[in-house]
Amino acid sequence: MREDSINFLRCPNCKGQFGLNINKQTGDEIMQGILKCQACGECFDIKDGHANLIFPRDLDKSTLSIENFYDQRPLYDYRPTAFRFGIWSIAFQGTSDRIKWANRLAIHEGASVLEIGVGNGGNLPFIADVIGEKGLIHGLDISSVCIKIARERMMHRNTPTELVHGNATYLPYKDDAFDAILCVGGINDFSDKKRALQEINRVAKAGAKIVIEDEGLAPDREKTLLGKYILMCMKVFENKPPVMDLPEAVEDLKIDWIYQRTFWVMEYRKRA
Repeated sequence: MREDSINFLRCPNCKGQFGLNINKQTGDEIMQGILKCQACGECFDIKDGHANLIFPRDLDKSTLSIENFYDQRPLYDYRPTAFRFGIWSIAFQGTSDRIKWANRLAIHEGASVLEIGVGNGGNLPFIADVIGEKGLIHGLDISSVCIKIARERMMHRNTPTELVHGNATYLPYKDDAFDAILCVGGINDFSDKKRALQEINRVAKAGAKIVIEDEGLAPDREKTLLGKYILMCMKVFENKPPVMDLPEAVEDLKIDWIYQRTFWVMEYRKRA
């Protein structure tokens, strides 16, 4: 953890500012320590270079199940399942695909970007390429194992990067912090989508671009042979963009369907 990250991090319980106790530091990285909220007194450990900002402490069964899944499969790749479904146009983990996510964010050199559900960090280098050394990346994931892999991926990059173990429904960041926010996959599994979307809006700057994507068949695909087969195999494709859960303070909402209309993309801006 970088010491200057404390300027962005906040207590996920009460949004109070943190005090920092350092137990072990290597160069600019804090390897072990404690973050203590100056408002409510909650304490959070820093181990192996990243902060554990999970809140509530006892995750609900659904969130705990997702955490366990990705802890056991940190290099999870969707492509084998996609090919079994016949979604031939899918290009998960591909360079061109990840460049598209960075482009959708409409970011610029020096921007501050948050990726929620950062996974093993596959998108981060492409975001770093755009925002450069003067930019700032923060990333959050429910899996501490994924976070460790993502940290290693960004170890030799010059773009300042801070990755934390956290829960998307209780984001550990200050208000109005980021120029853009990305969430590729994961929101279908969030236990409280409405709260998560409110949190995303809270930590976005006014006018910030927000891009969220996950599985879900376009309505016109549901009754096709491929659509019926996909729904029979995996109920997660019944999900639709959670438009009704969005906060009121959003604008320029756009819904796209990608990968042969088997995934949705929801783009919008926080109202200025």
